[in-house]
Amino acid sequence: MALDPTVSSNSSARRWTDRISNALQKEVDIDLNLLPPVCVLQVPKTLTHQKPEAYTPQLIGMAPYHHLRPDLYQMERYKLAAIKDILEHAQIINFEHLLINKLRENDLVVRACYNRYMDIDEETLAWIVAIDGLFLLNILRSAYGNNVCDHHENNIDDSIFTRDFMMLENQMPFVVVRQIRELLHLSPPEDREDAELISMFRRFCEMHSPLPFPSNNEYHRIYTKETQPLHLLDLMYHLILDDRADFASVPIQMSSIIIKHDDKDEEDDQDQATHEDIIHNFGTILEVLEHIGPRDVQKLVKPINQFVANVPWSTISGLFRKGMERNGDEESKNISNIPSASRLWCYARVRCSPIHEGISMIKFEQASSTLYLPVITMNAGSEVILRNLMVYEAAMLKSKLEFARYINLMSGIANATEDVRLLRQDGVIIGDLTDNEIATLFSTMQRSFVRSSGSSNVEIAMEKVNKYYDQRLIVRARKGLKKNIYVSWKFLPVALWIFFVLLLIFQTFCSVYGCHNVWGNRD
Repeated sequence: MALDPTVSSNSSARRWTDRISNALQKEVDIDLNLLPPVCVLQVPKTLTHQKPEAYTPQLIGMAPYHHLRPDLYQMERYKLAAIKDILEHAQIINFEHLLINKLRENDLVVRACYNRYMDIDEETLAWIVAIDGLFLLNILRSAYGNNVCDHHENNIDDSIFTRDFMMLENQMPFVVVRQIRELLHLSPPEDREDAELISMFRRFCEMHSPLPFPSNNEYHRIYTKETQPLHLLDLMYHLILDDRADFASVPIQMSSIIIKHDDKDEEDDQDQATHEDIIHNFGTILEVLEHIGPRDVQKLVKPINQFVANVPWSTISGLFRKGMERNGDEESKNISNIPSASRLWCYARVRCSPIHEGISMIKFEQASSTLYLPVITMNAGSEVILRNLMVYEAAMLKSKLEFARYINLMSGIANATEDVRLLRQDGVIIGDLTDNEIATLFSTMQRSFVRSSGSSNVEIAMEKVNKYYDQRLIVRARKGLKKNIYVSWKFLPVALWIFFVLLLIFQTFCSVYGCHNVWGNRD
């Protein structure tokens, strides 16, 4: 059974009391406002249950959330080898004095980066972040450092490494990595603003980001000593969005994440109730007629009763309900939805054109019927990065949820294999994943319910596309035909019920008064 350091137990209550007591005495003079912001968060179980491999590392456990998992212990020897590669012999001999003891003294700073209480003593936590911090530094220096002429050739196998490094729960806080460099004198003396470290972080993000960064994005101007990236995922997020506002937004909760629950069971119960009501009401009438009507009516009632009982009322009403929802809620869904790429081309001749810019440059030009979208690279680690970027954005208090709007757009426009084929043909989608894999990815990604901001360029582009699409004559004719069909389904159960009642009344009348001219001679 894996050890979960974030869950407290009765046996650890005393350790927690001792740690809090010591921290209160040692850190009494520390200004809590100077502590780093919370930046490494645990992903809600509602998301990890749906796609655990997208949020839980499969090979490399970084930092306290996953370092102590026994199934990831096979990486320990590689981490130790990386430490030997990056440190000198004297530093390894005095490792505990140079680094571990200093990290123990700053235990409160390290813990402030994580949103969950960790049932780990100060020394254990210091060893964890020291080993993982140096491992990350070694990876960054060997593959993305300034001394690497062509980091594309020196890049490690990123199929699994990149996925694990970019998971929200697996992030190493920038402030901890910087402290390790300073304590071991791994940074140049003149590097006062950590330009080299930020440069390595950026190169990693450039290599593995599914989306391009804006051409005018100058990270050395964006980040200063006061506004440094919180970790790799944070840097990639802000570079993609070209967000230069408050980079130290403090993500402390996951309340912004809205999960769309499946109401299928509730709808099935409503359909079943409607079904039972129809049978009950109609069965009551048949029962009365069967006892008081003539013999011919009694013979007729029984097969009709059996027929009505077997009519799939729930299926009929379900078809109508789905149709009315699709038609009646169309206006509200247009705010956050968009027709697929194949429908845009087939019915409105709208073509998608690639741009090598960020999300902030998405736009729709009506004159040329062109929707401009950033080129997105879909490789083995792209899904993990996209999902964790969404979760991280939802966790930030000051986020505008612009990335969530982009995912909503792609989920609608790349909903099927044919859509992905068209987007790949236009150059909007590139990468090694197959069309079917990409379509499945976007169709299964959880859409976010984002309120209209009025200033989002993604939202404005979607509204323009929807308006242009809805104005096409063929689209209006198609929607009108669907609407009439769906409305006809609405009255079908009622019409059938009235028809059988009238048939029974007419048959009863003819049996009593002898309508031989209608029914003909009977034996």
